[in-house]
Amino acid sequence: MMKTKNKGPEPSRGLVHCAENSETDRKIEVTLCQNQPVVSSRQVAHDFERAHKSVLRSITLLRRETSAQNCADLFMSSTYVDQYGRTQKEYLITRDGFALLVMGFTGAQALSWKLRYIQAFNAMEEQLRRQALSMPQDKALLAAAVLEAERVIAGLQTEAGYARCVLDSQALIPITGIAKDYGMTAEFMNRLLHSLGVQYKKGRRWYLYEAWQDAGYAATNTDTIPKKDGSVKVVESLQWTQKGKRFIHDLLAQNSIYPILERDRHELCD
Repeated sequence: MMKTKNKGPEPSRGLVHCAENSETDRKIEVTLCQNQPVVSSRQVAHDFERAHKSVLRSITLLRRETSAQNCADLFMSSTYVDQYGRTQKEYLITRDGFALLVMGFTGAQALSWKLRYIQAFNAMEEQLRRQALSMPQDKALLAAAVLEAERVIAGLQTEAGYARCVLDSQALIPITGIAKDYGMTAEFMNRLLHSLGVQYKKGRRWYLYEAWQDAGYAATNTDTIPKKDGSVKVVESLQWTQKGKRFIHDLLAQNSIYPILERDRHELCD
């Protein structure tokens, strides 16, 4: 089996079980991921003599079909680096996921490999059981707490990454869209931000005060409006980034002004 660096979910270290096939000297490597014994989709494809892309396609279909039953964690997305240094996709497969995947696999060696994989999963689970029994109770509780913390941290990192992508977005939002979240008109929101020292009006346009100009909160958006005579009218307006929308949210919250969807929660707190 090709040895490549896995860049997907971090397997737990120190617990790797290899079940050897005496006929071919090939080994079934079972590792831990998210505290579950797993095998690689590449290894399954190799042992059952199937193209890896075919196995990936089968897993994609199974994930789609089992999503309604909340079984997506049977196949965990991961990546590896191939012999040419390219990052490629694979899946880490749990025991139940493996059973679903190979259910329809046939061939001279298929049954033999199915049995060997079951033995490999059994051996890893037995290893985990023995380790848990030999661990003092306080250490076992600590280990469980650490694993739970790792799962929570992984979830928070995913959410933080998503939030960072949103905040870094340079897509512009008109003040009308922000005002609507608060049940306000754009005119009222603009006057409110003016009263809070954020922006001022010159002619028909709003501009940020100097203190906020380089903060990445807003930018000038230019639109062209076709006229009946065939010419176009150029209209410029101040529009807000996601970072600016968050700035407005925090500023208004400091003044006890909340979006419509948050008001019930803040009223209960008050």
